[in-house]
Amino acid sequence: MIKNISQLVFLTVSVFFLVNCSDNLDIDNPSAITDDFYNTKSGQEKLLVDMYSKYRSVFNTGELQYYGTDLYMAITESPNERMFNGYDPSFNSTAGVVGPYWNNLFKIVQEANILLSRTSLDTEGMTFEEFNEITGQGRILRALAYYYLVETFGPVPLYTTEQTAVITEVERTSEAEVYSFMVNELSEVVDLLSWEVEEPGRLGRGAAIQLLGKVYLTRAYKPFANPLDFELAAEQLDRIIDDPESPYELLDSYTSVYDENNQNNSEVIWAIQYGMDRNYIGGGNPQQSLFGFNIVALERIYLTEYSPIIAQ
Repeated sequence: MIKNISQLVFLTVSVFFLVNCSDNLDIDNPSAITDDFYNTKSGQEKLLVDMYSKYRSVFNTGELQYYGTDLYMAITESPNERMFNGYDPSFNSTAGVVGPYWNNLFKIVQEANILLSRTSLDTEGMTFEEFNEITGQGRILRALAYYYLVETFGPVPLYTTEQTAVITEVERTSEAEVYSFMVNELSEVVDLLSWEVEEPGRLGRGAAIQLLGKVYLTRAYKPFANPLDFELAAEQLDRIIDDPESPYELLDSYTSVYDENNQNNSEVIWAIQYGMDRNYIGGGNPQQSLFGFNIVALERIYLTEYSPIIAQ
């Protein structure tokens, strides 16, 4: 009898919850997506935003982005700072920042390949202009990822299509081939994008032109350089300075470029965007950041240092 009563109570409670709580069990999980989501315009736009967000980590990996250069001087004696800023005997590739940096850049590459494989004019709601904007931005972000990969690690695997199976073997692609890929990509992208961007933080024609100029200029110092690389770099970078449609120009005061109340000004070609809360504490810097492309790095340096070299 006790067993029968227990079963009856259990059955009654189960029916009660099924009848009265079924609506509560129907919850919406906005973070749960399927692979088909990336076949939609909304999915492709969100994938592009995620690629942008990953560059926060890229530019905040100071050890590999800035340490040991004339851009930054570390002032503490942490192991990473001694290793990357001073190139002391402990310097090696097993440092904790190396793996995540590599993984993050290749995640950007893979997401770009997914984006470019799925986005088409047949996507519902996609206009011709939106197609050019989305694919153009995706190709720049992928080229930029490869710029940091090849400059940091030398020859690296070159993937230009979406990977749908587990990769068990890889081959390193020569630096020369990776540079040729970046040049071809950026040369094709320049005319797909407009000078004016729809919102701060988006890549436009100016960013494509500057990155192309930077790639030419960097390759000019390589053993596999094209004899015309300096000239090609000058031609691209001059477009940002001289093109009548270019919205970029120097500010009257150098300090005003970095004024917190004057962000995304006419010297900023592309900047990673952060929140405006000055009390923000989190992974990354508060406010917008000038990590990215900036005329400060273009005109103020290019016009004073690179022009004489190119002229010669």
